[in-house]
Amino acid sequence: MSDSTYVLMALLNATLASVHIGTNWDLYHVLWSIMSGRLLATRGAIIPALYDFGLNAREANRAERALVTTSWSLNEMVADYHATVKAQGHWQPIRHEGYRAVAIDLTGFFRPHLKGCTSKHYNASAGKALPSTTFALVVEAGAIGSMSMGLPRTIAVRSSDDRREADFQRRAVQQAVRALEPDEVLVGDRGFTLKEMLECQAPRSVTRVDKNFTARRNEPPRQLSRGRNKEYGEIVRPLERIYAGRRIEATPPDETAEWVEGTSPIQAHIWNNLTLSTSKQGGPSFQCIAVFDHRYKHPLVLAAHGLTVTAQTVRQLYRDRWQVEKVPLAAKQMLGAGRLYVSHPESCNRLPGLALLAGSLMAYVAAISPATPTGFWDRAANPTCGRLRRTLARLHFSKLPSPPAQFREKHSITDHLPKGFNGLRGKKASQAGSESNQPVI
Repeated sequence: MSDSTYVLMALLNATLASVHIGTNWDLYHVLWSIMSGRLLATRGAIIPALYDFGLNAREANRAERALVTTSWSLNEMVADYHATVKAQGHWQPIRHEGYRAVAIDLTGFFRPHLKGCTSKHYNASAGKALPSTTFALVVEAGAIGSMSMGLPRTIAVRSSDDRREADFQRRAVQQAVRALEPDEVLVGDRGFTLKEMLECQAPRSVTRVDKNFTARRNEPPRQLSRGRNKEYGEIVRPLERIYAGRRIEATPPDETAEWVEGTSPIQAHIWNNLTLSTSKQGGPSFQCIAVFDHRYKHPLVLAAHGLTVTAQTVRQLYRDRWQVEKVPLAAKQMLGAGRLYVSHPESCNRLPGLALLAGSLMAYVAAISPATPTGFWDRAANPTCGRLRRTLARLHFSKLPSPPAQFREKHSITDHLPKGFNGLRGKKASQAGSESNQPVI
């Protein structure tokens, strides 16, 4: 058995430390089945995956019930995992001019044939929103050596109280803003609009905006000698566009910046002290930056709020946002959780959440462990989640070392409880008692 298996077991024990005895043993089985890639072979069916891992029928049924009836919190497990990783010291945050990025994103586990699924999430392949179980991820950007890896801070599932995905998204942003530290910047893609960041009072944020984005000068408009004075500032358009066959020129930048990445020259146009196009003078101000890189077809347009850093730093902070995409990538593609066959409302929410946590666990352990080659042809192996999964795929449950004593099946003592007729409660007991007291004719 490889050393990475023991490292993963110790980390898994720390992650499940807050779960009750008995339930932690069942979730221990579920997480090991997911991390060993059994969902790939069973095409997302959890019961066959548990059987394939080596569990008997009784253990598999208990593990399946842990996804439905038992009481446990995914975010408590994420918090224990987060604290354990930071305490080990391998993972270090990435800083740019003293700031570090905290990325936020939505991801969906699509269930197009699930009956009663009311939530939807946009699918780029289908070109439309499909029924799905939607999660909000908040990830701290960091690295282990030279390998970048995001550390999850929150994994929240959309609840039935959120009538629209926009309501769930706003709630996720508000929760992320409350947890921001003075040196952290909330970073989102185009799905998280600049207006939403400002309305949620994010102290520092970097957001990607559309190519046809417009803003206004947050300055007093020029007063007219005749007529009604203007209430809104001058329009600022970062990029030129064509509308109705007419070319609309871009607004000249307030300043420019240039730097070199590798051998590629980068140029940035900067506009300072802007406000939303729908806001008057005195609204929240931000900075707009258009980054031109000849390696990409279209320029990158970013809006930075609450920051006094260079354009290069803003671009680096936004590039750190891509670490949030690695967590669902590992869970869906590497571990096979992109297709799940569970129908109970609780298991539809809990199993994808556990898969996201398992994907992050695998990525972290793979990064701190020596790379395991897939075969003789893999001469320059990298410590990736997929290679670690291939190693765990050869494991059987009976070959795993014994976990700590608190990981066990809980045998509840029931000798002191009334049973049979005396165990009936409520209306049924009273009716049964009245019927038994009637005389026999």
